[in-house]
Amino acid sequence: MGKTSIEWCDRSVNPIRARHKKTGAVGHYCELFSSGCAHCYASRFQPRRAMPMFPGKKNHPTLPTVDRNGCVQVNDDIELFLDESKFQEVLRRKEPTMWFWCTMTDMFGAWVPHLWIDKCVAVMGLTPQHTHQVLTKRADLMHRYFTELRDDGSVLSGRIADMYYKWPRYCPQIRLPRSVSIDRAFATLMPFANVWLGVSAENQEQADARIWQLRKTPAAVRFVSAEPLLGPIFNGGHCRDCGAHADMAGRCQCVNKGQIHQWIFGGESGPGSRSCYIDDIRRGVQNCHSAGVAAFVKQVGDNAWLPEGELEQMRSQSGYRPLRAPKGKDPTEWPADIRVREYPTTEALSNA
Repeated sequence: MGKTSIEWCDRSVNPIRARHKKTGAVGHYCELFSSGCAHCYASRFQPRRAMPMFPGKKNHPTLPTVDRNGCVQVNDDIELFLDESKFQEVLRRKEPTMWFWCTMTDMFGAWVPHLWIDKCVAVMGLTPQHTHQVLTKRADLMHRYFTELRDDGSVLSGRIADMYYKWPRYCPQIRLPRSVSIDRAFATLMPFANVWLGVSAENQEQADARIWQLRKTPAAVRFVSAEPLLGPIFNGGHCRDCGAHADMAGRCQCVNKGQIHQWIFGGESGPGSRSCYIDDIRRGVQNCHSAGVAAFVKQVGDNAWLPEGELEQMRSQSGYRPLRAPKGKDPTEWPADIRVREYPTTEALSNA
């Protein structure tokens, strides 16, 4: 938790933790969900904490049950718990900050109980000075959760409202700062204006599977993270309601779905990095701009490929620098047309 090297946010917060029941080691838990997870950095990090790497996707037929100790048992060795102390920095930090939630797991993993998500969302609502970003590969579960919140009441769902007014009971470790006004937070309409919801899409197949559900999810801001970008993404996904392909802003033949406000592009880094083609990033940026959507190129990865002839052309230019920075993170080493790091504008949000 705290400062992060992720370029599109300021700080991260990871309240959902995992504990090894035999050794007491504490780390994180997630499940490898699709091809984009194959070289997951969070999974590779776990052995440093004496924790096992993440397993493959499992079948979760029912919502997880929290036991008398406040834990969720995922297997014989690993139990999950909510570390409420991680909320404290978010609640007490006055400086407006962009927080990325659950960088080491998935807040909408099928193993996460709704009560824990409620507490996270409550913290987001209680800190309107911050911007909160949530990214998931489980677009269906995120859609279901926030749709239920919206449909539960015209202002806030009963669950979140109850969380506000009974905070000492639900989060006994946390004392709300005096600057936090529960009444004002309770009056905030859902969806919270300071909460950005996003899905990962590593290729067109996953864009088709996830983005149409994101567009149906109540949110003030929606974004897509195409990282690691493992293939070209030509559009904003196939809409299963009208049958059309949406543009990068999420516009199709449907008129009752929300728009996409930002795309993030990045190549894969770390051991065994798969190829990322600069032309795929370039095409994504161009399509975003054609649709009036913010594009943010985070990195080109450790295995970036330039189109034939472009590398030679770049070498002939004065001041040329090869792609030597770790993870391909230095924009000065990229072709000029992909040196783009944009955020949604106020005008774009008001027109959504």
